[in-house]
Amino acid sequence: MRTANPRQDGLFGRFLACKARQCLGLMLCLWVGGVAALPQDRPFSEFIHRSWSVDEGLPHSTVRALAQSADGYVWLGTPEGISRFDGLRFDIHDSPVFAPLRGAGVYSLLATRSGALIIGTRDQGVWRYAQDQLVRIAPAMLGSAGNVALENAAGDIWISLDTDGLARISGDKVRTLSVADGLPSNVVRSLWLGKDGDVWVGTARGLAVVRGERIEMPLAGTAIATAHIAGIAARRDGGMWIATANQGVFMFDNGALKRMPWQDILREATLTSLREDRDGTLWAGSVEGLFRFVAGRGERLTTADGLSSNTVRDLYEDAEGGLWVGTDRGVNRYRSGVVRVIGPRQGLTDEFTRAVLEDPRGQLWIATSDGLFMQQKDSRLRRFGREQGLINSAVLSLGLDRNGTLWAGTYGGGLHRLAGGRFSVVAPELRKTGSSVRSIAAGREGELWVGSSSGLFQVDTANGEVVSHWDMTGGLPSEHVNALYFDSSRRLWIGTRGGLAVRDGAGRLIAVPEIGAGANVLSLSPGEQNRLWVSTSRGLALIHLEQDSFRASPVAERAALPEQSFFSVLEDGVGNIWICANRGLIRAPVDAVVRPTRAAPGEGIGVILGRGDGMPTAQCNGATQPSGWKTAAGHLLFATARGVAVLQPADRQEMAVKAPDPLIKSVRVDGAPVRPIAGMPLTLSAGSHRIDIEFIGVTLSAPERLRYEYRLTGQDDNWSDAKGDTKAVYANLPSGEYRFEVRTRMAGGTLSATTATLAIVQQPRLIETWWFRITLAMGLVGLIVTVIALRVRHLETQRTLLRETVEARTAELQVEKRKLESVNEERTQLLEKVAEAARAYEKLSKEDSLTGIANRRELDRILVAEFARAVRTGRPLSVVLADLDHFKRVNDQHSHATGDAVLKVVAQQLKHACRKIDAVGRYGGEEFLLILPETALEEALQICERLRRTIAGELADGHAPGSVDLPPVTMSFGVASLADDTTHDRLIARADAKLYEAKHAGRNQVKG
Repeated sequence: MRTANPRQDGLFGRFLACKARQCLGLMLCLWVGGVAALPQDRPFSEFIHRSWSVDEGLPHSTVRALAQSADGYVWLGTPEGISRFDGLRFDIHDSPVFAPLRGAGVYSLLATRSGALIIGTRDQGVWRYAQDQLVRIAPAMLGSAGNVALENAAGDIWISLDTDGLARISGDKVRTLSVADGLPSNVVRSLWLGKDGDVWVGTARGLAVVRGERIEMPLAGTAIATAHIAGIAARRDGGMWIATANQGVFMFDNGALKRMPWQDILREATLTSLREDRDGTLWAGSVEGLFRFVAGRGERLTTADGLSSNTVRDLYEDAEGGLWVGTDRGVNRYRSGVVRVIGPRQGLTDEFTRAVLEDPRGQLWIATSDGLFMQQKDSRLRRFGREQGLINSAVLSLGLDRNGTLWAGTYGGGLHRLAGGRFSVVAPELRKTGSSVRSIAAGREGELWVGSSSGLFQVDTANGEVVSHWDMTGGLPSEHVNALYFDSSRRLWIGTRGGLAVRDGAGRLIAVPEIGAGANVLSLSPGEQNRLWVSTSRGLALIHLEQDSFRASPVAERAALPEQSFFSVLEDGVGNIWICANRGLIRAPVDAVVRPTRAAPGEGIGVILGRGDGMPTAQCNGATQPSGWKTAAGHLLFATARGVAVLQPADRQEMAVKAPDPLIKSVRVDGAPVRPIAGMPLTLSAGSHRIDIEFIGVTLSAPERLRYEYRLTGQDDNWSDAKGDTKAVYANLPSGEYRFEVRTRMAGGTLSATTATLAIVQQPRLIETWWFRITLAMGLVGLIVTVIALRVRHLETQRTLLRETVEARTAELQVEKRKLESVNEERTQLLEKVAEAARAYEKLSKEDSLTGIANRRELDRILVAEFARAVRTGRPLSVVLADLDHFKRVNDQHSHATGDAVLKVVAQQLKHACRKIDAVGRYGGEEFLLILPETALEEALQICERLRRTIAGELADGHAPGSVDLPPVTMSFGVASLADDTTHDRLIARADAKLYEAKHAGRNQVKG
């Protein structure tokens, strides 16, 4: 629909526009400093674009007409009826109220100053929708409604009749104008309300103006006297734009006609609609796409740029400055966002950005998973990859040394330096470790500090060699270093996956416990007034830097922020802090974060910017530096999963702060819809069980930020957070008078200027009336007296029977008691025997029956537990396999009884030599296993050497202390300590190999 909106007229039109806005009261989510149109200096690629079709809820993908009503809804006319958009979803087309319009084909829409909606259909006439009622207002009119309509100052509706001319509807009177009345053609394609109430009519054979009862031809004698007029639009200076279907666009002012020099871009395009927005940009729809004309230059938007279809049916500018484009394949909306994007449309070959930095020459560097990109001052992007010397195209971090040289850290490819337009690998040791370089910081002495997944490295920039390396053994909380920062006192701050540390001027590493042990530090960002922001997976912490000391504020103090995991932090210099997180971009006042106060329930201190504000995605990136950057011009840059988010200084002042006025959308009582009468309370009949109240606040710019609060005074005066819902439900209200109130709140902004209210009167039920309660009370008293008398008589009878029963049962119980005492005594004796047998079995299951030490099963259990503990804690563990040398000779030469005696003596020697935490047992035959926790290899070898000497010394002569004569024996030992073993079986296998080595070397030896 190419509706001539009164807001596009000259002085008269602007007067009407002002009055209309005052009447409509569109308290939508407006920008500070005025309603934001589409900036003339931005390319299409920087506008926020959304499109909808039948897949998103439209009744048909062809959108022929667009309008916005007083309550903020956007209405869409399609061949299958009408639909309504509230910023999130489409509705109405399935409503019984609009049943007459299903399949009727809505060709034109007009929102009147009184708040009604005029609907022109293809074959069902013209309808008026107001206060949830649909009424046909021109039943006697012949022909179908066309695609344009307007309202004049008197409230008359002018609407085209497709191929039958023009109709004027005044109340219940309809007058038609056609060729017979002086129109150049009955095919009317555009209307415009001009000065003094003149109606300008664009037809298929020229332009006409209706002045009172006369029809004049203002273009007679011009080159387009009989041209097909596709659209008329008001100019801000009081003139008009005239679009012809095939001859281009003209400017008409004070009788002078001027053709605009846009033929090259139009290329004989077939124009269909025309509109000038509030900033003076001219938009033209055609069957070849959408055109934009600014200051003498033009550009075209087609399906290749994301437009749903090249066939544009209607153009409409909403109250928030967004441009709606109805096409044959859905509706599109373009609007300006606070956040701009550097992404694939600007030349990035990979959306996943890791780091961003501006060098001293003003060139912007963007690290991605597909190389490094440089954006020069002319905004062109140049890619650096393997061809320019990068070993790995996955660039994670960037840094500048004191000479302005650019350094790049990669994933597994090490550290690179840029010189002469090419990158070269520096510090080959870094590359050999295969670690990912996640942060780079330059020291004052010319050295470079590199944080990686393998620790902290100091690199000499002169020769490119690693000077020193720190890991957990050197005091780092974790070897995985994410962030580095040098403060003015030459302290190096080191953020790791395990916490924060600082290296002071003396080279000592000091942990910062306030950040929390184990906290994953994702970035370190300097702020004003000697602040250092610490972003962690647990929240945001703050370091106050002083000359010789520092103060750390714990993470818990930042709890009022609407998120807990942060990736990068920037201060904008005008009192705000900007935080990139996994839910979007958060803006909060610096003072509120530095000195937080307890927020009210459900409230935070920050505003979250999401995709509705231009963010390419809600997912920001971190754990690589710098993931956020403030340029010399004051721009704020943040790395995200879909490009770089950019905030310009002017954009930061355009944050949405106003909340739309709420509306009560519908009311249902016990599932049945009801329509409250304005100014009258809603009376609920006695017996009503449930009331459902649905509400809405229409905002097209940031519906995802909108929050609702409601209360029912008379039941609860406290406001309740709707928590994302748009409905309040109350069940079984007591009789009385209530007042339902709902208000809206924009996240981080103010409350709505007004509240929507609904007075409710719940009539009393029968049981709540006074006379019913008195009658019921008297009846209850009589009933109680009767019941008590009957109860007393019954209790007397029952007491007699109970006494007799108790006496008989007591005698029976005495007999049963004696029987139970006998059975209980037998059971006690049996349980004692079972317990004794269980203890013996448990001992047999753990001990070797011959030697009295642990058996193979118990050793396996102990080894599994100790191995798991050592792997988990990183503590040492050693195991020893010991075997008696030539034990078969003892059995063959002295008897098996003597061999058993030798095994017992050796077992006791091994057991006495071990600590309480050690385990010793018979592993099988003459082989023993020692499990030595907290024992490294060297210590285990010493223990085994003492045991070897003891056994060789005391049993070599055949006489062990306190024992019978035994044959001389020696013992060999195989020792293994935990290294890279993945299982305990692997550890045992290595000990067994060492035992074999001892045997092979001559026995009576210790090998490890």
